[in-house]
Amino acid sequence: MGRCLAGLLLLLLLASCWSSLDGPGAVQAAAAPVVLQIWESADMPPRVLVAQRVEQLRDGLSQTHCFEVVLRIPLRDGELALASPHAIIEEQGGGIITLMPPIHLSGAVDGWPLQGRARSATLDLGSALCTLDEGVWLHMGQLIEVDQVVVRDEWRERRASRPRSAPAPMTLVASQAALPSPLRLPPWRGASAAGETGAADAVDTLSP
Repeated sequence: MGRCLAGLLLLLLLASCWSSLDGPGAVQAAAAPVVLQIWESADMPPRVLVAQRVEQLRDGLSQTHCFEVVLRIPLRDGELALASPHAIIEEQGGGIITLMPPIHLSGAVDGWPLQGRARSATLDLGSALCTLDEGVWLHMGQLIEVDQVVVRDEWRERRASRPRSAPAPMTLVASQAALPSPLRLPPWRGASAAGETGAADAVDTLSP
């Protein structure tokens, strides 16, 4: 219940940034960028969603559309960043964030760079699980394909659904070899990292 209320507060916060539009069902747009911090536990950094544009129907607070989205997911063994042109935040249940294709993955796991893509991705705010479907990525010199992988605070590549791996082409391996080792992503710097100079960022926090 607390998480749902926090999500509702997020939507109300975004509503305060919108220009007024008349008529039922009118689309309202928030000033970009919008930053959402999602806290899952006290011993982990928050997951951070940054959207360059947010829209919502005036006649309901159950669904928010975000555009040009980056979702950063800290892990105990690294960090992932998922980029999507469009995401939907739904307030049903404990709350669900759905990223629309194409979804690009980047990050570092166990000090090794990880790059790839997925057909779809969802973040369940109730269970804190991030599910990636039909993914393919380059990691530790291997090109890996999976039907599905579920992530919470650790990368569980070995527990993915139907994982298939093969040595990656040398050109791809060489491109990753040029990166620092071990690879560490820079820490998230707060709302200013999202953005545009002079833009008023809307920042909200979800917590258990």
